[in-house]
Amino acid sequence: MVDELGRAICEGSLAPGAVLTVEELEASTGASRSVVRESARVLASLGLLRPTKRVGMVVLGEAEWNLFDGQVIRWRLDSAHRQRQMRELSEIRLAVEPEAARMAALRASPEICGRIVSAAGILWATGANGSNADFGEQDGCFHRLVLEASGNTMYARLTDVINESLRDRALVQLHDMPMDRADVQLHVDLAGFIQRRDGEAAAQCARQIIVRANGWAD
Repeated sequence: MVDELGRAICEGSLAPGAVLTVEELEASTGASRSVVRESARVLASLGLLRPTKRVGMVVLGEAEWNLFDGQVIRWRLDSAHRQRQMRELSEIRLAVEPEAARMAALRASPEICGRIVSAAGILWATGANGSNADFGEQDGCFHRLVLEASGNTMYARLTDVINESLRDRALVQLHDMPMDRADVQLHVDLAGFIQRRDGEAAAQCARQIIVRANGWAD
């Protein structure tokens, strides 16, 4: 029920201001009252619904949604608003990841640098021999390490947001297409720049990874 209602709200078939009642949802879905209430609680926590006494559950507009929640991102990616969500994910990556890479080169401990280099090696091997699903998972691990290595805890909290972008690229955009070796090599290059404490080169490399992933002109 959470998935069905969440998709409907993000798609827009349940418009902002629409009112849902427990009784209506019980009748239309066949779910128990406890399931309906728990589903409403989850959606309210994501900012999609607001329970109102003597009225019901009011559907909220996009401005109220937790747009950084992974589930909300996936619902938006599966909706008619997919292109907009992809653009917004790419723009936030471009705003954050190059600076995070630069800061990682300046702040990361030798141990963390080693972990980033190791993660890049695993990613390179996965790109050559693994599935796209495996690559997406390893790509997420690599980018998480770079964000955490920046020393900025607010950047690190964006890991789930960026992982949704990487997951969608690996599983949906590329699907069964082989990974571009040049794109994979850029991750190895980025790890090397961070290890060598070259902040500017790390930032430029991180930017190039994002630009190439989106087919933008740099």
